[in-house]
Amino acid sequence: MDVSAICATWPIQGPCSLTPLTGGTNNHVWRVDTADGHAYTLRVSSGETHLPRLRYEMTILQALSIQDLPFLLPLPIHAYSGDQLVPLEIQDGTIGIATLAPFLPGSVSRKSTPEKASAAGRTLAILDQALASVPDQSTPQEISILLPFGRLEMRNPQVPDVGKALELLPLERQQVRKMQDVLEDHLDGVEKLYDSLPQQLLHRDLDTSNVLLDEQEGVTAVLDFEFAARDIRVLDLSVSLSWWPVSRMGTGAEWEIIDPLGRSYMDMLHLEEAELRAIPTMMRMRQFASLQHRIGRYLSGLEADAAIQDNIEFALWRLDWLASQQETLIEHALHWRD
Repeated sequence: MDVSAICATWPIQGPCSLTPLTGGTNNHVWRVDTADGHAYTLRVSSGETHLPRLRYEMTILQALSIQDLPFLLPLPIHAYSGDQLVPLEIQDGTIGIATLAPFLPGSVSRKSTPEKASAAGRTLAILDQALASVPDQSTPQEISILLPFGRLEMRNPQVPDVGKALELLPLERQQVRKMQDVLEDHLDGVEKLYDSLPQQLLHRDLDTSNVLLDEQEGVTAVLDFEFAARDIRVLDLSVSLSWWPVSRMGTGAEWEIIDPLGRSYMDMLHLEEAELRAIPTMMRMRQFASLQHRIGRYLSGLEADAAIQDNIEFALWRLDWLASQQETLIEHALHWRD
């Protein structure tokens, strides 16, 4: 990365320094520190094909920025060109689409606690209420990754049939058959949920890495609206319930995280009984959407055999937990209304 190009692109005080940060599957991320003591987050998405998705993301962030939210958002500043999205050369010579946003206070939680889970649940409910009031942001059809998680046949043209694609992976036959069976059972009930449950604009990825917290102030910021799109409303809560207790799943202590998160969400945003009963299905829905994405990367040569094998094993472990705990999870969810 050419550091001088950053100061030449955005109205910031050079010279500046770069520190690599943890990025997502599709992004490179750095902290930028400037000569006048300010700090920014530089995010570069590989390839200009991501531009329509990023434009959609910027539209949502802009709409949220005018609401009185009790946490910050990663709203990019405008470059000298007047745009928030600009082409920038990455170290390997390829061109990516870059944004530069103020570096937000707080840190990612390395360990889920009941208190942090409760704060996350409250934050997610506030965010979902705000997203529901955003003017309709119809997802352009060409951005398949932003289509509903349940529409697997449409989301990834390279992997329209996840069941068949599983047979192309370096897996044991027993693993493939087990995953296919779970997927088949799951898909049988998905269409009915899209016909019957409320839908709205959602974040769809509020795991522990996308919430910044401060020990005294609680949640300071919500990050990464890369997957924000319209979907079944209870999906947002279900995604968080998939990730915040993940290190405790199968120990019996997962409920110490699940219940505070779910109850705090319900205190702010009431969900219908049918939505609460759908949470296990929504958790499977998110898992299969993630798996489809990983399979696509593997088939494109972007993921090694060991990585896809680890991903399948993790997915099977989570699906096993859901199979054994589904009724208990629904019972707990129904008690969040008390």
